[in-house]
Amino acid sequence: MNLDPESVRKLVTSRTGAILAVHHSGLAADLDALFSIGAEAGIPVVEDCAQAFGCEYKRYLVGKRGVTNSFSLNHFKHITCGSGGMVLTDDDRLRYLSTLFLDKCYQREEGIRNPFFLAPNYQMTELQGAVALAQLSRVEEFTSRRNALGTLWKNYLNGMPGISTQTVTSGSKHSYFLALFCLDLHQLKCTAQEFSDALAAEGVPNKARLITGGRPVYLYDLFRNRSAFPGSQYPFVSKDLGTDRRYQPGDCPVAEAAFDRWITMDLHEHYTEKDMEEIAHGIGKVAYHYASRRSVSAAT
Repeated sequence: MNLDPESVRKLVTSRTGAILAVHHSGLAADLDALFSIGAEAGIPVVEDCAQAFGCEYKRYLVGKRGVTNSFSLNHFKHITCGSGGMVLTDDDRLRYLSTLFLDKCYQREEGIRNPFFLAPNYQMTELQGAVALAQLSRVEEFTSRRNALGTLWKNYLNGMPGISTQTVTSGSKHSYFLALFCLDLHQLKCTAQEFSDALAAEGVPNKARLITGGRPVYLYDLFRNRSAFPGSQYPFVSKDLGTDRRYQPGDCPVAEAAFDRWITMDLHEHYTEKDMEEIAHGIGKVAYHYASRRSVSAAT
């Protein structure tokens, strides 16, 4: 469910400004390969760690290698202060530009209110910052617990017909912002939605086609209709930039196929080992039902 380095290598052009490495659902992307490509092309790698507190790649925490790295603190992440996030960087210039960008380009360190580039107002309150700092002290506690529960759940699912989970490479640590499993639709002979509905009937909360509204982001109307700004198709169409960009089904076929095959569940640190056993039992019950139905149909 993460960025494929070989696909990245093929798509890098002279116009590529950066490689955005997203650690999806708490599982680290292939950072060695992505940083190697970035070095070859002379472009930076940025880590999106919104779902990856406590996530490790080759025994190192993610969010430490990118030229800049972002974490989310909104209401349903590993830790929260209601909304907002944080940026980690060891580049002083990027640190300074980040403070300008989130605060209307007001140069508060110099006492100057005369913006020299367009910037939003993304300031968090002092109260939110205090809550976030308190939450930071519990990241290891929360993510270690999720990893233990997720590993137990993953082991329960091994061998179930038509079910597979994300591959966790050696030295990596999954922090289970989400628990995901993939359906072999040929073996089960059902849709992801049918499986999801049956699993919900067993008392297991889950969603099919959950992420980004059931479609890849580039299939939002914003991109399909090229309507970023009212009355204009900029920046999708620009004579100055020489662009005429269209987004359509098939642009990212692997991502599109994932919406048809993956089931998403929450996994919280307050769950118990018994909870994980019962959740896995529900998944197995539904999987064996659809697998056996296929066998009966084939025999008939």
